Amino acid sequence: MKDPKEDHMEAARGVLRNLKGNPGQGILLRRDSNLQVYAYCDSDWGACPLTRSSLIKFLMTLGGSPIA
Repeated sequence: MKDPKEDHMEAARGVLRNLKGNPGQGILLRRDSNLQVYAYCDSDWGACPLTRSSLIKFLMTLGGSPIA
């Protein structure tokens, strides 16, 4: 991200709080992985032929491991 704000840092802290609160879960980070956060999003306006509802999917990764 070119210009991260306090909201972005708070979101990252939320991920870490969630991991700390669930010790059986975790993120596998390799020693040589970069700790970059990537977000991907896809949407399809009016995709459902019955309800004309839109569909939105997203994926967030940290160091190559999915986190959301």
